[in-house]
Amino acid sequence: MSSTTDESAGHEPAPADGQPTGTIRQCDPIDQPARPLGVKRVALQAQRRRHSLAAWRKRLTGRKQATKARVITSDDGTLAFAVVRTSRGLLVERRHWPLEGLRTAQTMLFDSATAFDRWCDSEPVRFDNPGLHAQLRREGHEILDDDR
Repeated sequence: MSSTTDESAGHEPAPADGQPTGTIRQCDPIDQPARPLGVKRVALQAQRRRHSLAAWRKRLTGRKQATKARVITSDDGTLAFAVVRTSRGLLVERRHWPLEGLRTAQTMLFDSATAFDRWCDSEPVRFDNPGLHAQLRREGHEILDDDR
């Protein structure tokens, strides 16, 4: 274990009783940055992500033919969109499986093409993956146009 002293410039000189003005803090091993993942651990996490993506896709596409979902996936498999026609409009489910960090799932329901376009314009994938964004927009408009 090592100790470090944090002394800030601009502090008043030490008081007459001889106590230092800086603070002494013990550095614990938990304060150190995390070790990088090993090759096997990264491969295991990638396998789990592929498995959960495949299970999600199977669950979505296993629905009745009338409400069959169209699943659009990024090249690296970390982002997927499910576009589904419902009786109320267009349902878009966005799933993000990063290599590290939290997984997120968002579900949006759009009743008009205008609302869907507004969401598409603010979606970050528009800049990160323009091809995926264009495909998502195409699929959504195709479903919304079929409802008319």
